[in-house]
Parts: sequence; C-alpha cells; structure tokens
Amino acid sequence: MKKTLLILVAIATMTMLYSCGGGNTYKNDAFKYSVTLPEGFVPQNQDAAMETERGGKLFVKDGCMIDVTAKKMEYKYITAEESLKQGFEIAKSADGVFESEMKDDHYCVKSQDSFGYRTGYEMQKNGVSLNIFITYPVEKKAEFDKEIDAVLNSVTIE
Repeated sequence: MKKTLLILVAIATMTMLYSCGGGNTYKNDAFKYSVTLPEGFVPQNQDAAMETERGGKLFVKDGCMIDVTAKKMEYKYITAEESLKQGFEIAKSADGVFESEMKDDHYCVKSQDSFGYRTGYEMQKNGVSLNIFITYPVEKKAEFDKEIDAVLNSVTIE
C-alpha cells in the first residue's frame, strides 16, 4: 500500500512539473511565501543580507526581469483591504495600462511603455505584502506572456 502511494505521489509530482514546464520554486522563509519561476530564470542577488532586507530576489532570463520583494504590514491606520485597493488604484492610473484585475487578496496590473511590457502584482495576506514587478521587451511578448501568467498563478503566502 505504501509503495503504491509513493508511486502515485511521484507520478503526480512529475505531471505537475511537466505541465508547468519545470522551473524552480523560490521560497522565502522569513516572509513565508513561495513563487515558481519558469526554467532558465537565474537569481541575481546572492547576498543573504540583501535578500533579507528586500524580502526577495531578482531573477533574469533573456531580457525578462522578475523582481520579487516582500515586507511586513502592521495596518495601524488602514486595513489590508484598503491598502491593497489604494495600491491597485495607483498602479492602474499609470500610462499604457491595458489590463487590470483586483481580487480579495491581490491585484495585477499590466501595461506597456517605451521599454516594453510591465506587470505589477501585489498580494497581501497574513500581514505580508508580496510584490512582483516584471518587465520584458515588446519583441519577447509571445515568449514570456504565458510564463508570466504561470508565475503569478503560482504565488502562495502561508
């Protein structure tokens, strides 16, 4: 019975990795979050003190940059919902916004400017504000759009 269960778990894990295109999961124990990055994204800041200060890392692949940061939120003067809503309103007021979405615990705003595509994502949960900023050139749109959506869908905060 245990052998069968182990085999089923192994098959499920391999299926998940295959369907997600592989990749690496970045976990931040201090802020209790994780995000899965597609294959080939390389972390740029290997300094542990910098990672602690920023609450995350910068990852790069072929002109695409994924900057993941986090901070603790105390909500002394504003609720988590109000904080998130204000962040969303500011983000979607930028020039070139072509897509924006607000959910209970996160928002995502996509825009285009002279550099290329930018995605701003913020999730607030359990006193943590997780921010992901993604940029990539226009000519890489077809290459990165699907990967970026997979990254954003992989975010978890404990």
